Amino acid sequence: ERFAPQADAPAEQRLMHAALPQVDGTAAIVGGEQLVGDDIVPFATTWRFDPASARFAAGPAPPQARTLAAAASAADGQVLLFGGAPADAPPTDAALAWTPQGVRALAAMPAPRAWAGAHRLPDGRVLVYGGLDALGQLVTQPVIYE
Repeated sequence: ERFAPQADAPAEQRLMHAALPQVDGTAAIVGGEQLVGDDIVPFATTWRFDPASARFAAGPAPPQARTLAAAASAADGQVLLFGGAPADAPPTDAALAWTPQGVRALAAMPAPRAWAGAHRLPDGRVLVYGGLDALGQLVTQPVIYE
């Protein structure tokens, strides 16, 4: 076992993001934030990592920067993002589908949430569970995206 540093990594310092496998063997890196002084600044950029070439390439940008989103890979390779929070704003109910070709909006969730978890179920649906709402209260109602 070992860890191999990747020299071609983007210079940004990203945290609270998702890195998810794609059907073509690449990995999508979406969402997250950086610290700028004392401020938390969500990213509106995405990356795609190709392990065959050990290279990163910029991906399509979402319509709004966000951090703390739940993410899951769909069976067809889309990265599904649920909720999260834009800069200096409460959590959102927005959901997005990301592919290397672009980003599209999905149906809004029934309630805003950030800090949630998401998991693709064996039948392809996605369970979104937990998180905090706009008042900082625990979201107790799980939802399934179909």
